[in-house]
Amino acid sequence: MVNQKIFIWVILGLLLFNFVGAEMLISEAGVEYDSESIDAFNNLTFAEENMWHNATNYQTLDIIGDEVWLRVMIRLKDNSGIEIVGTREERRKLINEKEEWFEPVIDDVLGTLSEEDMKIAGKSSDGFDGLISRQGLEKLIRDEKVKEINWPRRGATAVNNSPLIKNWYWIVLIIMLYFIIEKLRNNKKQTRKRKK
Repeated sequence: MVNQKIFIWVILGLLLFNFVGAEMLISEAGVEYDSESIDAFNNLTFAEENMWHNATNYQTLDIIGDEVWLRVMIRLKDNSGIEIVGTREERRKLINEKEEWFEPVIDDVLGTLSEEDMKIAGKSSDGFDGLISRQGLEKLIRDEKVKEINWPRRGATAVNNSPLIKNWYWIVLIIMLYFIIEKLRNNKKQTRKRKK
């Protein structure tokens, strides 16, 4: 029983540690962005270490010349007033209307960026993604049309950027180790009982 309580506290501690990771900052224009993105731009060694850790995954940053570029997803603020409700057919129509509403807003924001700011990879229904330079990030965090700038430090950009999801394998590994150790202890106890 005591071992189970300790195990639960360890898991809760790990979950709390995972959630506390990188801090989300909010600019004066109300744009959310990752505090570690600033570290990556300011510290070439930090950027190189992140590149090394991501060598087998989707690259979330690049160093072009001596300049750090981050692979980010930009989501824009939804001021369309369109709520997705109703039947399946009605919702589908409203989703198309919302995408049509976003398209000129996306183009407007992209029009403020040069090749030195961002290398666009593609558009999404409510934003776009690609490699961004520090000056591009600085432009976007001042743009009131931008909602958030997501920089996934590991894994593909389509995956939720939650620290919990990024570190799920550690949690699963700890849980598996716990059950293996408990199984070995139970086997040892049963062996002792049989000897008596």
